[in-house]
Amino acid sequence: MRARTIRFYQEQLNEWVRIFSNAFNSILKDGYNVKGEPGVDLFVANHATDSDQYLFDGPAYKTFADDIDGVFTPTTGFAVSLNKDDDTYYMLTASNFDILTAVSSDADLLGTKRDQAAGTDAYDNVSRLVDLATNKKIASYRGAATQEFLTCVLSDVALNSKNAQVFKKNYTNIGNAIDNQRISISGVDNDDEAVSLIKYQNAYTMASKMIQTLTEVYDRLILETGV
Repeated sequence: MRARTIRFYQEQLNEWVRIFSNAFNSILKDGYNVKGEPGVDLFVANHATDSDQYLFDGPAYKTFADDIDGVFTPTTGFAVSLNKDDDTYYMLTASNFDILTAVSSDADLLGTKRDQAAGTDAYDNVSRLVDLATNKKIASYRGAATQEFLTCVLSDVALNSKNAQVFKKNYTNIGNAIDNQRISISGVDNDDEAVSLIKYQNAYTMASKMIQTLTEVYDRLILETGV
């Protein structure tokens, strides 16, 4: 498994926020508020340059029945075109994630009930929101329930941390082996060098004495024997 960067974890957080917000908002818009009106989004994204917010009603999250511009074919289904200005969940990140301003001022806009004719005290749609955290059929993140996001990320962190430690240990061992090999070839031990110096000095002395002896023998032969 390759090492993960900070960018990887940022993208994981962005992905989870988009999945959770989409599912949460879908449940709210599938219900009705206390006035019997359709529910609205709770989670939105703030614009980067002004105070407006993305409402996520772009074609990426609409169907053929929504009567939007596009082309329907029997083989590919209903196809739509997206551009950078469409309000889709790709506009949502962990950094611009926010609550709809209108809802923060009036909580009665939330679709808390499923039956439009139910009384103002009905809140059966809220139970679906609670179930969202554990029910993978409503929304899932990497095959797990949405509430297990931190578990998935912490598993990645633990695994990558272990891999990084093993990687560092292996390359430290390789570095030490190279250093030891280099020292064994180029390193100088003073004691060993002193012993070698004495050996060479003794050998030189013995060779000198042998040459001196042979010279004396040669002189004797010439001077005393008359050769």
